[in-house]
Amino acid sequence: MFIDSYNGADEEITVPGTAQVEGVTYPVTAINADKLSPYEVQRIVLESGFILPGNCDFYFWSRPNLVSVDISAADASLVTSMYGMFSGCSSLQEVNFGSIDVSNVSSVYNLFDNCSSLEEVDLSCFSGTGNVDELSQMFIGCSNLRRVNLGGWDWNNTYYVYGVFDGCNNLEEIVTPANVSNSIELPVCMADENGTLYKELPRFTDSITLHVVEVPKWLEDYSFSVEEEQTIRLSNYHGNATT
Repeated sequence: MFIDSYNGADEEITVPGTAQVEGVTYPVTAINADKLSPYEVQRIVLESGFILPGNCDFYFWSRPNLVSVDISAADASLVTSMYGMFSGCSSLQEVNFGSIDVSNVSSVYNLFDNCSSLEEVDLSCFSGTGNVDELSQMFIGCSNLRRVNLGGWDWNNTYYVYGVFDGCNNLEEIVTPANVSNSIELPVCMADENGTLYKELPRFTDSITLHVVEVPKWLEDYSFSVEEEQTIRLSNYHGNATT
């Protein structure tokens, strides 16, 4: 069944998983997202049984007052694309993915584009999956993002990876994906529990936790990357190494 309109409160919307028509129960398989009061809605919950469509491109996009979305009970097994799913939701603070089935998703391009109020996101639902090949600008413009959990998500088969963390200059902690095969720059200098510094996601490793570190003043004018264990390659130095 396709839900074309909603007659409840504009601020909080709960979409049922089933609906009855003349005593017959039907599964709800789609909603007309354009009818869900894009400017007023603050919270959206998809109840158990709701089936997300294969194409979720821009599904919740450009809702400036949307604060939270809970899709943890929905059936996401058909979803292949989440391109721009929350793009432009500048007030978004929380998205609950739970442990939804995202095994068929191949694109998360611009997933959280300019979600500037988002501080924390848990994408561990992707743990054990490796079908996503399009990651570009997934968190672009998330200027208040502080913690990201990508643990267990296999990034070995990714191809489109530019600007994944562009503008995430307040990032404090990240649980990295596994088996990263491309060079993906971090927005800040981070370190693992052993003190090894990273300016890019660690490649061809299991997931690890990185925390932001303050770069020593004498390193501020360097560009550097970790090549081997506890080894830093320095280039383009034009400062004073004694300060």
